[in-house]
Amino acid sequence: MLGVALLATAGHAADPWKEVRSKEGAFTARFPADPKINIEPPDPSGGVTNVFLASLGKMAFEVSYTDYGARAFAGRSLDAIYNLARDDLVKGQPVKLLADRKIMLDGLPGREVIFAAEDGYTQLYRFFVMQARIYAVIAGGPAGMEKSPEAKRFLDSFKLIVKK
Repeated sequence: MLGVALLATAGHAADPWKEVRSKEGAFTARFPADPKINIEPPDPSGGVTNVFLASLGKMAFEVSYTDYGARAFAGRSLDAIYNLARDDLVKGQPVKLLADRKIMLDGLPGREVIFAAEDGYTQLYRFFVMQARIYAVIAGGPAGMEKSPEAKRFLDSFKLIVKK
């Protein structure tokens, strides 16, 4: 059973955005609606992904985390792990890489990548590695959405609630 709490924010009664706290996922994020939660079957490498997904009009907002075995990243640098995560996203997909840059989250190194499909649908990913877990914080929607106040609000709301 997933331990997820939706927390109301005092003083923001008309604000539909909700803070979601996942005990098992060890994160908090503000979503524009109650997210749908799904646990995906293990991938070929054995990783199990938990997905929290909510929509706002034509935009989608997701936090997912994938747990791998304790030695899954042994001998790999963070750059190699982030490059593999990025490359796995586009493998066989007709998308164009618009940005790929290093970022930080409370002192934890991460990576931000932006992709656009041929139809203009754009996805902005922020990846963070914590032990044998990869977090993906994603905002997707029509071209230009990556610069929207909603995308910024969502992406900037993501926080880890575990020790680094």
